[in-house]
Amino acid sequence: MLFYQRLSVIITLVIFVVITGCAKKPEAPRPEVVATYVGGEVTKQELRSYINDYAQKSSNHDVCDKHGWKHDKCEKDEACESHPLSSVDAYRMLTKTFILNKMIERWVKEKGVARRKTVKHGLKHLADDINLDTIVAKKHEDKLEPDRIEIQQYYEEHRDEYQGQAFDEVEGEIKGILAARNQETFIPEYIEQLKKNAVVSKNYDLLKVEAPAERELRNYYGTHREEFIEPLKIKISQIQVNIGGRGSEKEAIEKAQKAMAQLRSGEKFEKVASEYSDGFNAQNGGRVPGYIKKGDRSNVFEENVFSLFPKEMSKVFKEGQSYYIVKLTERQKDRQKALAEVMAEVKTSVIEEKQKKKWELNKFEALFSMHGKRFTVEEFMEEWEEFSPGQRRQFTSFKAKENLLDQMLVKELMLEDVEDELVDSENKKELSQMKNRILSQILHKEEVDEKIEITDDAARELYEKYKYELREPAKAKISLVRISKGFSDDEQDSARKKIDEAEAKLTSGEDFAKVAQEYSEDWTASQGGRLDQWIYEGASYLGEALEHGLHRYIFRLDRGEVSDVFKFKDDFFIVRMDEKQEPRQQTFEEAKPYVKEMLSSVRHEERAYELQNELLEKSKLVVYDHVLSAMLREEKEHHKKFDEKPERRTHGFF
Repeated sequence: MLFYQRLSVIITLVIFVVITGCAKKPEAPRPEVVATYVGGEVTKQELRSYINDYAQKSSNHDVCDKHGWKHDKCEKDEACESHPLSSVDAYRMLTKTFILNKMIERWVKEKGVARRKTVKHGLKHLADDINLDTIVAKKHEDKLEPDRIEIQQYYEEHRDEYQGQAFDEVEGEIKGILAARNQETFIPEYIEQLKKNAVVSKNYDLLKVEAPAERELRNYYGTHREEFIEPLKIKISQIQVNIGGRGSEKEAIEKAQKAMAQLRSGEKFEKVASEYSDGFNAQNGGRVPGYIKKGDRSNVFEENVFSLFPKEMSKVFKEGQSYYIVKLTERQKDRQKALAEVMAEVKTSVIEEKQKKKWELNKFEALFSMHGKRFTVEEFMEEWEEFSPGQRRQFTSFKAKENLLDQMLVKELMLEDVEDELVDSENKKELSQMKNRILSQILHKEEVDEKIEITDDAARELYEKYKYELREPAKAKISLVRISKGFSDDEQDSARKKIDEAEAKLTSGEDFAKVAQEYSEDWTASQGGRLDQWIYEGASYLGEALEHGLHRYIFRLDRGEVSDVFKFKDDFFIVRMDEKQEPRQQTFEEAKPYVKEMLSSVRHEERAYELQNELLEKSKLVVYDHVLSAMLREEKEHHKKFDEKPERRTHGFF
């Protein structure tokens, strides 16, 4: 019985193997078809064209023997223009990319994206991204290219500059100089000729707006008074006591309270600030430069300071990692600015309102027409909307707008003149690529970016999971004396003697800044050895690995403590701890922007991958690997003749 059971299992397995082995892989409808999808198919030739036209060929092949880097002059069957891939997988991947582009085009068509007003406007200017001057120069190359007689004449006139160099040696250089000079003079003359030959009618007055009357200015100011209020602002002096390392908050409070006790006993604020304040302005009597407006500082600061009267002092309060005592020195209440003060702003706003109404009224009228082609106020408005506020200010006056319209007219004349060149085969490909990029970005925005929502709850969950990594590391500010050890024994002995002398002076009580200025070979010597930026311990794994030997000495010091001499890498050091803060856990509110950005990035990648799979699934793509294998063999055979010439061998993609 057991024998028959085993035999049954064996027979079942054999049948399964036979069936699966005989299962046919999908056959291509024709030998030249590499893939099919909903509504179409991809042939070998289409895939080859896609690879050569869109797969960044210029970054994947060598300098051409004939034309150097000018691959636009190469024939399609030349080695430098071909890009054999190394595997069927590589061909399959590019086939999928090709189909994804087709599916994006279908999405664009279904959604009517290309018919949207803003998209149409953007696509209209694609040709502008191809350098217009270059195309004009290409069309009129015969007028710009200097002939040999001109080159020879220039050489004779400037023979002294070439110091006996033969004509053949400098011919190329002179040709470039003359071509550039010809282009400088040609373009203005060319534009003038275009204007002269064009049938143009202008009606720029459609943009003209009458200067606002005084009554209009006063009415606008009266109805927008709240826009011209100068908010409450104050000037202060402050004593700032920073919280140092672990257990030092109590010390900071005590220090701030001692400062307050001296102030209450009648001591001058400036003197107490210079003695107790850790702030940058301690040596300036605690005076904070400039005005502070509502919203410039935290709510805690505003609650304790903005209610003070001039010359009144606040109580001791905490803001961030410091304790403060603030003295109000000047207070200016909310103030309504007079019309005379804001006249320029009011006038600009009134003109903008008037021109908006007039332009809207005339939007279908033509500002200029050339050979029957109209450029309307509405088209100008679309261009105007793309200008930044700074650019608009350059064209505030009607005269400036007339000049702008003249520039637009010239551009249209040039585009018309080179229309054939703009749509030649090379430019068609470039325009097609640019169009696909724009439409892909729109798809990405609508189907990826706009479908990602990061809630506070999701951010908090990630924060709790990676809380430890979101700590602010220990940090310190130091002053230092640094002396290079040198390389020879004599240099090292001299360096050791010099650092020992510096240490002896510090031990005897000499000022650190003075010793640093005298002995340190570091760039900080000129400022008494003071290193202004924070040094972070363990801010990154790589950084800590490189700097651990230095941090080991620095972070064991207390505030005000000076280290012994120590060696790090190629230098001797003496370090004084000026300011120190222990590691601190960031609160959720502090870390939230970073956490949301990190989570958004992850979700973005996930959604982009989902979208790609959705598009491929909708395409019902079938790739015929046996055709790709044949294509790979054909490509290898085609390039076999170049194997003996490695200088002409092309790069694969992978």
